[in-house]
Amino acid sequence: MESQFKVSFFLIHAKRTKTRQTPIYLRIRYNNDQVTIASGQFISASSWDKKAKRVKGTSAEAKAINDALKALEVKIRSAVNQLILIGKPFNVNTIKENVSGTSKEAYTLKDAFEVYLAMVKSLIGKDYSPKTLTKYKQTYNRIMEFVKIRHNRVTFYLYDLDDNFMSDFEIYLKAEIQNNQTTVYKHWQRLSRVVKYAMKRRMLDVFPFINYNIRLPKKEVEYLTKEEVQRIENADFGVDRLNKVADFFVFSIYSGLAYTEILNLSKAHLVKGVDGELWVKMHRQKTKKPYTVPLLPKAIHIIDKYKDDPYCRKTGKIFPLPTNQKMNAYLKEIQVICKIKTKLTVHLARKTFACTIMLLNGVSIQVLSECLGHANTRVTIDAYSAVLPEMVVNEFSMLRKKLG
Repeated sequence: MESQFKVSFFLIHAKRTKTRQTPIYLRIRYNNDQVTIASGQFISASSWDKKAKRVKGTSAEAKAINDALKALEVKIRSAVNQLILIGKPFNVNTIKENVSGTSKEAYTLKDAFEVYLAMVKSLIGKDYSPKTLTKYKQTYNRIMEFVKIRHNRVTFYLYDLDDNFMSDFEIYLKAEIQNNQTTVYKHWQRLSRVVKYAMKRRMLDVFPFINYNIRLPKKEVEYLTKEEVQRIENADFGVDRLNKVADFFVFSIYSGLAYTEILNLSKAHLVKGVDGELWVKMHRQKTKKPYTVPLLPKAIHIIDKYKDDPYCRKTGKIFPLPTNQKMNAYLKEIQVICKIKTKLTVHLARKTFACTIMLLNGVSIQVLSECLGHANTRVTIDAYSAVLPEMVVNEFSMLRKKLG
């Protein structure tokens, strides 16, 4: 313990009183961390023995202060010995809390995740989906797997979390689990949310990952060109299921709605906008943000095609949409038939809406962000800030005309 744990007294001159009395503080060092505690004692700076870490002289006042400092040091060492005897992991903050009488119950990662998962579970169907709950459980299981392998522990306290923990966890995910940067980022994002929620519940005082940082890798945005979109629009696939899926895909391209929003789209979500045209008004499931956007003519045309569909009339839904998995499977067939190189997926339609329909036609990032229902414009900028080659051509073509 002696090699890890040290106690020393010092003066903080910046806190000297108006009567020129300087406070004595105590520094606790343990495992490369440190905290300070006010001793409650004040002296004239000239009376301090820097080498002995005590008050000079043999006066009654000097003896009383030195005795108080000795008693405080003994109290701290006793607290540390007690923590060691209990057998629970501890750090400098735990020692400080024990000495100051403000020690709290030591909460674990399991405690924090249980509280957070219970909250998510109670709000499924309102603020969260079952898929979200599953992802948080996966993150918890991966973390506890790491704790057991790397730390040889089944219990890990919140106060033991720090930047080194997260850095080691990142290395473990990449080296041992073969996770890519995006997956690691998602685990970090979920753990951060759990920890911050624990702080709100007063299970932890300070966010432990102050200096840790990880970013999502920049990916080139994939989207269909105008010509490729027209190929799908004009094709007759000869099979009802493919023609329907093509319609739904093209609707997403011209509306920007994600699969979940199209699946839940009903007559109640179609309203007359401020311009007298047809708009969609709903909440995005992913961001919970109110979502009000105008519909383009081609999107309205596809809605009209399914007004008399038996399923739509029975349920009030706008489209008889298949499952996400079936949609992607059928889109593979459409990709082959239309001879499109880019892999067709449900989400690609939304990317195409952003790039081909909006940005390449001069729509601003701010308006695009609203039409996509993003939580804020930063999300949109991060996703679509890369200058598209077609945008360079368009902008310079306009510039040449202006400059003659």
